[in-house]
Amino acid sequence: MMQKWEYYWAVIPGSLGKIKVEGQKIQSHDYVNELGGEGWELVAVEQSFPGSGISDYILFFKRPVAG
Repeated sequence: MMQKWEYYWAVIPGSLGKIKVEGQKIQSHDYVNELGGEGWELVAVEQSFPGSGISDYILFFKRPVAG
Protein backbone atom coordinates (compact mmCIF):
# COMPACT_ATOMS: atom_id res chain seq x y z
CA MET A 1 0.00 0.00 0.00
CA MET A 2 1.32 3.44 -0.90
CA GLN A 3 1.99 6.02 1.80
CA LYS A 4 -0.51 8.89 1.85
CA TRP A 5 0.76 12.41 2.54
CA GLU A 6 -0.72 15.71 3.56
CA TYR A 7 0.84 18.94 2.39
CA TYR A 8 1.22 22.43 3.81
CA TRP A 9 2.86 25.62 2.62
CA ALA A 10 3.87 28.79 4.44
CA VAL A 11 5.01 32.20 3.23
CA ILE A 12 8.06 33.55 5.05
CA PRO A 13 9.14 37.20 4.59
CA GLY A 14 12.28 37.75 2.53
CA SER A 15 13.89 39.35 5.58
CA LEU A 16 13.43 36.01 7.41
CA GLY A 17 12.04 38.03 10.30
CA LYS A 18 8.84 37.55 12.24
CA ILE A 19 5.64 36.13 10.79
CA LYS A 20 2.07 36.20 12.08
CA VAL A 21 0.75 32.79 13.11
CA GLU A 22 -2.63 32.43 14.81
CA GLY A 23 -2.58 36.10 15.86
CA GLN A 24 0.96 36.02 17.29
CA LYS A 25 4.19 37.27 15.75
CA ILE A 26 6.99 34.71 16.02
CA GLN A 27 10.43 34.31 14.49
CA SER A 28 10.41 32.45 11.16
CA HIS A 29 12.98 29.89 12.30
CA ASP A 30 10.96 29.15 15.47
CA TYR A 31 7.88 28.51 13.31
CA VAL A 32 9.76 26.13 11.01
CA ASN A 33 11.13 24.27 14.06
CA GLU A 34 7.59 24.06 15.49
CA LEU A 35 6.32 22.51 12.26
CA GLY A 36 9.17 19.99 12.37
CA GLY A 37 8.17 19.07 15.91
CA GLU A 38 4.66 18.33 14.59
CA GLY A 39 6.07 15.90 12.02
CA TRP A 40 6.19 18.23 9.01
CA GLU A 41 9.17 17.74 6.70
CA LEU A 42 10.46 20.69 4.64
CA VAL A 43 10.61 19.48 1.04
CA ALA A 44 11.02 22.62 -1.10
CA VAL A 45 11.62 26.37 -0.97
CA GLU A 46 10.72 28.85 -3.72
CA GLN A 47 10.81 32.61 -4.02
CA SER A 48 7.50 34.34 -4.70
CA PHE A 49 9.06 36.89 -7.11
CA PRO A 50 12.58 35.68 -7.99
CA GLY A 51 15.04 38.41 -8.88
CA SER A 52 12.76 41.23 -7.73
CA GLY A 53 14.66 42.08 -4.55
CA ILE A 54 11.38 42.06 -2.57
CA SER A 55 10.67 38.36 -2.73
CA ASP A 56 9.17 36.32 0.07
CA TYR A 57 9.93 32.62 0.46
CA ILE A 58 7.34 29.90 0.06
CA LEU A 59 8.16 26.81 2.12
CA PHE A 60 6.50 23.52 1.22
CA PHE A 61 6.06 20.77 3.82
CA LYS A 62 4.68 17.23 3.87
CA ARG A 63 3.96 14.59 6.52
CA PRO A 64 2.43 11.14 6.48
CA VAL A 65 -1.33 10.98 6.99
CA ALA A 66 -2.08 9.32 10.32
CA GLY A 67 -4.14 6.20 10.22
